Amino acid sequence: KEEELPLLATGLSLYINLGTALSSIGDERAAMKMYRSAILKYNDHADDHADDHADDMKQITNLAAQAAFFLGMTMEELQMYETAADAYAYANSLDEQHWASLANLGSILHDRLRQYGDALVVYNKAVDILTGNSSNGSGNGNSNTVEPTDPPEEPRYVLSQLHYRIGLAITYGGTTDSDTDPKTD
Repeated sequence: KEEELPLLATGLSLYINLGTALSSIGDERAAMKMYRSAILKYNDHADDHADDHADDMKQITNLAAQAAFFLGMTMEELQMYETAADAYAYANSLDEQHWASLANLGSILHDRLRQYGDALVVYNKAVDILTGNSSNGSGNGNSNTVEPTDPPEEPRYVLSQLHYRIGLAITYGGTTDSDTDPKTD
């Protein structure tokens, strides 16, 4: 079992890197298949190793979260917005500190799916992660602050954009008249 973990990590990395290479040349559908393959490989083997080598499994889970994040970006590029939202949500379920998956999820919920209340919730979670107000997610009452995944070099610019989008979600929440919806395209 122990010797399988490096192979699993390598396999996930290969799928993710190939997906990224395919996406960079514009082959989003092939990239989507690679990211899905990484996620499926993770799902097939994660339970087998759930109790083994916590640090190794955290790294592998983070790879799967990154694959789900990239899948969301690819689905968004292909205008498959509901599926992209699911991929971003899955990335965040694997890595609760993945602020970018929440920011992108909020964008889709707000701009494409017009689910303003849900967008507001995930934007606020992203802000909490970036400002250090999120907990470790253990649910045991401890509020150990943890580092965000891939924090931006200068978070105030990202936070400014998130606060702007929170304002939009509050302003347009509950509005269904397309004449009053923000034009963000």
